[in-house]
Amino acid sequence: MTIEPTDLFTDKYLIVYDPRTKNMEVRRKSTRAGGNLTLLQTMELIDRLLRRYQTTFRVNRISKNLIWFPFAFIQPKEGDQILNERTDEVYTVDQLVTNPTTKKWEGLIRMDLKDAPSEEDRHVLSFLDQRNYVVFDHTFRTEAVNSIAAKDNREGSDAPPIRPTIGWHLVRKEPGGLSQPFGTRKELKPRQREVLKDPLQQGYTVSVRGQTFDNIVQFDAFGQDSLSVESLIEWFEQFMRLYSWVLQKNGVEQTFFWRRVEDETTSRWRQPLYTRGAQYYFRTEQLEVVYERDMLRYDVVLDVSDNISRADGKRYIAGQLVSGELTTSGYRGLFYDLSGNYLFGDITIQH
Repeated sequence: MTIEPTDLFTDKYLIVYDPRTKNMEVRRKSTRAGGNLTLLQTMELIDRLLRRYQTTFRVNRISKNLIWFPFAFIQPKEGDQILNERTDEVYTVDQLVTNPTTKKWEGLIRMDLKDAPSEEDRHVLSFLDQRNYVVFDHTFRTEAVNSIAAKDNREGSDAPPIRPTIGWHLVRKEPGGLSQPFGTRKELKPRQREVLKDPLQQGYTVSVRGQTFDNIVQFDAFGQDSLSVESLIEWFEQFMRLYSWVLQKNGVEQTFFWRRVEDETTSRWRQPLYTRGAQYYFRTEQLEVVYERDMLRYDVVLDVSDNISRADGKRYIAGQLVSGELTTSGYRGLFYDLSGNYLFGDITIQH
């Protein structure tokens, strides 16, 4: 493989420290050549994107204090506050505007504000009350999806309504199939992706190796009734359809819907819990780098005779006629003189 002068390791990759694993990790600066997020990093990315998804907004062109949140799932309350992260202005929910035909709230809010947020300037809004967000966490979390308070006499009170929750857990993981997901031909171990020069380590070549994995992740919607959890899982499936390209742009090599699973009703956390599950395929990649010392110089001197003698029954080694069986010292004597000097040039390799 030819290494061009512009093929520098630091131009294409970042070595970052992951405080969770306490290890250095390699990340691509550009994902045009494919993604390299691990599964956990992918779930953390989905968590961040879901929060932005719920606060996506459109401002009414006539009445600037009317703001539409088309993907908000939880209905806020009057008096709730929303922060404009770009201008630091805090808006207050003044009124929830319902659809006059269906009598349902569909994301339209009348705000008490001074300056309306701007879509063109890429303003970002966020709820100050975290209860206005759908919970996204691992399915087998250690705490309940709703907290149970205690009365003064230490007796447990009734459990509050369950917050809309999306849980995830890994169902299947295998080395990446070379032709199709979970194919018979797999990438069983890391393979070389690229060979580049690292300008920060002069005299070294960096070999980037990677291994892909096929993953099936199940996302479960939790709630206290069938209709609400059905709406929640469809809401999440819409998010995955709209944001699949965002996931791929940010390091997920490939993702698509796999299947829906059977509906369930459990009594987890001592109360009825309705569940709807959907499975998605994710193709992830793990990268590693190997630093190899460059060979700085090697000299090869060849001496070819103009005349090549050929004779039946005769052997020539190193230009000398030999016969019979050669001992180790006799064979070495064909290449070195009595002082130990090599007769055919300099084979010194400098490191």
